[in-house]
Amino acid sequence: MKLSKAIQRIEKRFPPNWAETGDFAGFLVGDPWADVERVLLALDPLITVVNEAAEKGVDLLITHHPPDIEAPERIVKGDTKTGAYFAAVKGDVAMYVIHTAWDVSTVSPSFALAAQLGLLAPEVVAPTDKGSLFKLVVFIPEEHLEKVRKAITDAGAGHIGNYSECTFSTSGEGTFKPGAGTSPYSGKVGERKLKKESRLETIVPEERLSAVIEAMTTAHPYEEIAYDIYAVENVPGRIGFGAVGELPKPLSLLEMAHTLKGILPAADLSVCGNSDIRVSRVAVIGGSGGKFIDKALSKNADVLITGEAGYHQQRYAEARGLPLIIAGHFATEWVGLPLLKDELEKVLWDKPGEGIVEIASSEHNPMWIT
Repeated sequence: MKLSKAIQRIEKRFPPNWAETGDFAGFLVGDPWADVERVLLALDPLITVVNEAAEKGVDLLITHHPPDIEAPERIVKGDTKTGAYFAAVKGDVAMYVIHTAWDVSTVSPSFALAAQLGLLAPEVVAPTDKGSLFKLVVFIPEEHLEKVRKAITDAGAGHIGNYSECTFSTSGEGTFKPGAGTSPYSGKVGERKLKKESRLETIVPEERLSAVIEAMTTAHPYEEIAYDIYAVENVPGRIGFGAVGELPKPLSLLEMAHTLKGILPAADLSVCGNSDIRVSRVAVIGGSGGKFIDKALSKNADVLITGEAGYHQQRYAEARGLPLIIAGHFATEWVGLPLLKDELEKVLWDKPGEGIVEIASSEHNPMWIT
């Protein structure tokens, strides 16, 4: 597979417009026409990680964070911020940063940790979408149904939760009469035509609507396509930061902390709140989640588990009666890499064995406890 095609598939699953405004992410280094067979995942594009990729013959390194929060003005060997670019070019390793487009997906570090904890029916803590979905209905000659169905689902239609390619079709008869100057797919100019057609309908998110219509138009055989677009009255929450759900059985805050120590590659945990408090509804936000205290409270969370929360955020949570468990930025995001690996294996390769996705072994938590 060419790198350009791999990037298209990544960005279909994790659209760049999901990312926060100003997020420095996306395709940073590489030859779009190079072949991709081996992919390496990491949180940070450290020089050691880039060197590991080069030594393993990796074609594409996908990281959560960029080398720096801004585009580089110069690229210098060994530089703490830009040395990774130099090493990537020298080692012939393409670089792609997935960052907040991954954070708001349902395979994010937050949802990965929610799964590890066994949270029931997890939902998004802080939605970033507006619940803007549309229903697309299009009428297609029966012999072209599957071609059009594939085109629109490949373009991003038909996603409901963790299910993809969700469509519905029925058969019927359509009529049309080609006028002067037309070039009909079937029938003759000036004669009424009866044609067996299929009605195909599916859901399309607002951000994919133009791409889906373009794909539909390209795949459809008619000169004039009969289709309808309906606004769907739905609520936000398809994408966003964090996950919140119910534990299978309540735990004390101390028991919750001990459970996390058995799951996360954390050096240590910090806990704000009475150790005997019983928690049942748990909010999880990987990385820097201190700013989501009010959002967690609005979801009726009994505790917020996150990677970072500043001193004043801790005091604010204490005053609002929300216990915190702070487990470190690295730990609460690294736990998401296996889930991302599984998702990319499905996204990138058409069948098992076509390529390899693995997690970097040279990356480690920068923090340790004496």
